[in-house]
Amino acid sequence: FTSSDPNYSNATGSGSITITSSSSSTIVTLNNTNIAAAVFGSSSYSKPMTVNAGGSNTVAFATVWVDEGSGTAGTTFNVTATYGGKTMTSAGATSYDYNYAPISSQVFYLVNPPTGSNTLTITATASSGTIQEVVANLISYNGVNQTAPVRPGTYQTLHSLNGVTVGSFTATLSSNINDLTMGAVEATYTFASPASNQTVDGTASAYYKVGSDHATNAAASVTDTWSFTNPWAYYAYVGFSIQPVSGPALTYTATPASRSYGSANPALTGTVTEFVGTDTQASATTGTLTFTSTATASSGAGSYPIN
Repeated sequence: FTSSDPNYSNATGSGSITITSSSSSTIVTLNNTNIAAAVFGSSSYSKPMTVNAGGSNTVAFATVWVDEGSGTAGTTFNVTATYGGKTMTSAGATSYDYNYAPISSQVFYLVNPPTGSNTLTITATASSGTIQEVVANLISYNGVNQTAPVRPGTYQTLHSLNGVTVGSFTATLSSNINDLTMGAVEATYTFASPASNQTVDGTASAYYKVGSDHATNAAASVTDTWSFTNPWAYYAYVGFSIQPVSGPALTYTATPASRSYGSANPALTGTVTEFVGTDTQASATTGTLTFTSTATASSGAGSYPIN
C-alpha cells in the first residue's frame, strides 16, 4: 500500500490503507530561540546561547549577518560558525546586497547540539575591505530530520535589486506537511511590525532581524513577508523549509488462516505496525485495511500468500 503522508515511507503489499496526518511526534517544533546579539568593529563573535534539554532529534540553526561600513560590489565574506566547540554546517548559499554597503545573510546548522548554555562563535573575513559588524542568533527545533535538516529544493536567497529601494518584500518558500519554514534577513533600515506568524528579534543598535514562520498545516508553499518603517530600505534574505524526522515504513502482518478444499476463504485479517510515537492505526490512518489471497475455492491443497 502507499502512504500519502511524507512522514512514512511506502510499504510493499496490496493491503488497502491510506496514511493521513500523524501526531506531533513527527512535526517540527520550536525548542528555543535566543536574542540576537551584535559585535561592532570586529570580525569575530562569541556569545552564550541556549538549547533546551528534553527534546529529541534536535537541530540548532545559527542565523548570521555580516556587513561592512563601506566596500565594493562583489565583496564576499568567508564565515565559519561553531556552537559548544562543534563545527556548524552551512545551510546553503549566502545572500548579499551591495546597494548601501556589502551586507549578507546566511544560516548554519548543527545536528544534535549540546544542551544548556554554550558559546556560539562566528569568525568572518572579507575578500576586500573591513568587516565592521557581525550579528547572530541561535534558534533550535525538535523533530528535525537528522540527515537532511533543510528540505531539498526549498533553500533560496533574495536581495534588493541594484538601485531599487523597497518598503516590503515577500518570499515564497516551498513547504510540506509538518515542516516549519525559516527566514532570516538583514536590512539597512528598521523593520515594521511583522506578520502574525513571524517571530522577530534583533539588537537595539543595529537593524538585523530573524524570523521563524510556523507552517503546521499541509501546504505547497508558505509566504514570508517583511516590511520596513523606512521605504528606502535594502535587504539580503535567506529562507528554507525545515524537514521533519521521517517515520519508518509501515509493516503489515497477515494472520495465518486455513480451510478445507472447496470452501470459501475465511475472513482474512492482520495487523499494521511501525507507527511513530503515540500514533496508532486508528489515529494515523483512514480507510479499510483489506487482506486478500490468490487462493480460490477451486485451488488445490497447499499454501498461498495473504497480501
